Amino acid sequence: MEEALVQGCTWTREHSSARRQNLTSLCDRIAAFIVDQFPSDGSPVELLCVDHNGTYVIPFPCHRVEDAWRNFETNEIIEADVAGWRLRGRKATDEPGG
Repeated sequence: MEEALVQGCTWTREHSSARRQNLTSLCDRIAAFIVDQFPSDGSPVELLCVDHNGTYVIPFPCHRVEDAWRNFETNEIIEADVAGWRLRGRKATDEPGG
C-alpha cells in the first residue's frame, strides 16, 4: 500500500513544531488502519484516504476486487489515494464520534 506515507510519519524537520504535530496526527490516524495487506476479497471495509488537505474516511462501505478498491454497493471504482483500511464499525476510541 502507501508504504512511503507510513514511513513519512517518522520524519520531522528541525524547528518545525507544526509539521511535527501534523505528522503525529497522521501517524495516529493511520495507526487505526491496516496498511500492510489487503482485506479478503469481498469483505466490506472503511477506507482511509489521503489528499493535499489531509486524511479522510470514505463515507460508505468499500471492498477490494481484483486490483481495485470499489464501492461495496455500486461496485464503482474508488478513485482516491488509499492509505489504509479497517473492518467496518471498528473506530479508534480517540476519534470524534467513536
